[in-house]
Amino acid sequence: MTNDLWGFPVRRLSGSTVGLRNPKPMGFTLLELMISMAILVVVALLTFVVIQSSTSAMSVAEAKELAQASVRNPMTDMTAELALASKQSNAALVPPLEALRIVNDGEIVFQVPASVSASIYSQPIRYRFVNEDTGPGEHAGNARLDEGEDTNGDGMLTRHIVRIQGETQRVMGAANDLHSVQFSLNPPANDVLTITLTASKAVNNRRHDVITATATSRVYLSN
Repeated sequence: MTNDLWGFPVRRLSGSTVGLRNPKPMGFTLLELMISMAILVVVALLTFVVIQSSTSAMSVAEAKELAQASVRNPMTDMTAELALASKQSNAALVPPLEALRIVNDGEIVFQVPASVSASIYSQPIRYRFVNEDTGPGEHAGNARLDEGEDTNGDGMLTRHIVRIQGETQRVMGAANDLHSVQFSLNPPANDVLTITLTASKAVNNRRHDVITATATSRVYLSN
């Protein structure tokens, strides 16, 4: 026997009454799944954009720091020594003394005192800018090692200032990202040497982005 109890059909079994509700479907509908997937895609894209932006900002900051160090370190090394360079010649000394001379925009030759009394001077010292970033067309000066630019075969893009004295050579400031170097004297006195260094550093993961830094210093020749 069945009766209605609060709008629900009931069936009397063995003297008891049990309410039976209409079963509801379990799980998600197709529309709910599509909406959930769309939300997940949007969240994933936003996360990717944030991570990419953070990585890009870090790469730019790192390139900027390296470019600044590449002008600061060699400039510090050179100015300390060039302040002692002679601005006059004296053939009577041994070895003969020659005034600081600019060979070209990126190379100078000078001598410094080798004794406290400045009666003896060093063998000639040469600062020479070595630059392999000279590829054809758009490859020139792009701060990246392109085909045919590794002339010394060390697997790196060489762009630094070398100090040469006799058979001894060393890189000034341990810098290898210099883009251009310029030495100039103030005529006719030739007692102030102006040095301008520009460094360039390619940003990782960005083929055409290059960070540059420039430093200029004036050295007053005291000897």
